Amino acid sequence: MSTPQKSMAALVRAFILFLGVSVAMGCQTRPQDGTPEERAQAAKALFDKGDTLSKQGKYEDAIAVFDDVVRRFGQDKMPGVREQVAEALDYKGYALRNQEKYEDAIAVYDDIDRRFGQDKTPEMRRWVAVGFLYKVVCLELQDKYEASIAIVDDFVRRFGQDETPEVRALVAITLSGKGFILAKQGKNEAAIAAYDDLERLFGQDETPEVREIVARALHEKSRILEK
Repeated sequence: MSTPQKSMAALVRAFILFLGVSVAMGCQTRPQDGTPEERAQAAKALFDKGDTLSKQGKYEDAIAVFDDVVRRFGQDKMPGVREQVAEALDYKGYALRNQEKYEDAIAVYDDIDRRFGQDKTPEMRRWVAVGFLYKVVCLELQDKYEASIAIVDDFVRRFGQDETPEVRALVAITLSGKGFILAKQGKNEAAIAAYDDLERLFGQDETPEVREIVARALHEKSRILEK
């Protein structure tokens, strides 16, 4: 993995962990059975089984369990169950990334967007935003920089005005990553433009996480200008 890739991946992990959004990491109930609380508990129990397998490095077994969560509960309309399905998909993406199956992971993140992209609740918008960020990471790990930048631009277009602090921080770190990658490619003017976009969108943001991202980006911009 190249130095830019390592730096970007480390930066992403640090901020995701800081925001409390997990990057790591049986029940026979049918989706229509039981109360909403019982369905949410059943989905969580199944998810926990997959989480345990994933932590043990048994990624294929974990993926099978996460798929079962989606199969059984993917059509449920209750918010708590929907969030559990989104989390199962996110963890499936993690398991695939750990096996360097990046295109398969991207397909999972596309599925999250397809299922939940129109959901306006902060919890679900966060999961969709996480999917965008990791789709960018998967592309960068394959040196597909132009494709990753296109995803960043789409992410900013759709979520740049979001009012949820966690989502805004995810957009900010992704846009900062765009500038970082462009600079490493020697595309200094484009990198500066990305940092300027970041400052324009988030320069007045009062969230500590976002302010730190902006400060880092402005520091990188100043380094480019000094060359």
